[in-house]
Amino acid sequence: MSYFNAGYYDGESSRKYSARIFIDNINNGINIEPEGARNEIWLLHEITVDHAGNYTEIKHRLQPGKSIQVEDLEFGIQLRKVLNAKNYSGWYHKLIYAGTVVHVFLAVSILGLIAATYWWVLPEVAEKATVLLPESYDKNIGNNMYENVVRYEKVNEPKTQLISQFADQINFNGQQNLRFTVVDSKEVNAFALPDGNIIVYSGILKSMDNYSELVALMSHESAHVSNRHSIKLLCRNLSGYLFLSVVMSDVNGIMAVIADNANTLRSLSYSRSFEEEADRQGVEVMIKNKVDPHGMISLFEKLKENHKESLPGFISTHPLTDERINYINKEISSKSFSVFKNEKLEEIFNLIN
Repeated sequence: MSYFNAGYYDGESSRKYSARIFIDNINNGINIEPEGARNEIWLLHEITVDHAGNYTEIKHRLQPGKSIQVEDLEFGIQLRKVLNAKNYSGWYHKLIYAGTVVHVFLAVSILGLIAATYWWVLPEVAEKATVLLPESYDKNIGNNMYENVVRYEKVNEPKTQLISQFADQINFNGQQNLRFTVVDSKEVNAFALPDGNIIVYSGILKSMDNYSELVALMSHESAHVSNRHSIKLLCRNLSGYLFLSVVMSDVNGIMAVIADNANTLRSLSYSRSFEEEADRQGVEVMIKNKVDPHGMISLFEKLKENHKESLPGFISTHPLTDERINYINKEISSKSFSVFKNEKLEEIFNLIN
């Protein structure tokens, strides 16, 4: 039995009493002999313990205000051994003294959980939350984006009228309020805005050989609108920023840069899944309108073959991997369809080009 010197507080005054204490293994407690006061026994299951280097503080759970303070490393070591042996150590202290290996494992596990939540759980939750946003939200965002585009780009009015007439000949699976605008640019690109505005650059029109390729492009972009891909992507990105700011408790400086880059990479992977959905629905639209769905493949293959040095806009934002072309081929092969020459579409297409 080893005695240790301690400071004792009775919970009734601010006075610190000198005391001798020892660990009572028989009664599973700590025996306290305060100077000028009666002895006490604090049972191990009635106390909470905090360690910090040589310092140990013990508080009585059932008698608030009472505490013991011991500045002796040996006492702390002995008390920890007794608490562990009798299974009275709380999970907190067990973790504190678990060792480096356990600490590293826990740190890696926590980081892994955060990463898994960010990459897999959060996107799904954010996408589901899209249904809570009214479609008027799509219109407001789309209108603002459209105004910014036409403000700095040259709209080709004659071709815009022609492509609108072309679109009027197509049934986009009930998708309404699609508005096509042709912008003069060498850039090979096209993109859909949330409100149904679809911007088509003249550069991509010049690359086409037949009207089925234009139907493929328009059907693909209309699927982005009907599936609210832009809004889903926006919700996912905003949820990513919010999640990182909560986890890191900082949205300024370096954390803002990290969040921006993380969301850029994540957006690319999500756009690939959205592109596949738009491709498959685009094929369905073409088949429904009795337009040869192979026009989508020929458009994609032509864009890849004609490009030598840097990816044109349409390819970089709509990644044209061999895998993507292969699954479009399989999608077409799995369906039965009939194709009829649409002279009206061909006539308008020839005027556009």
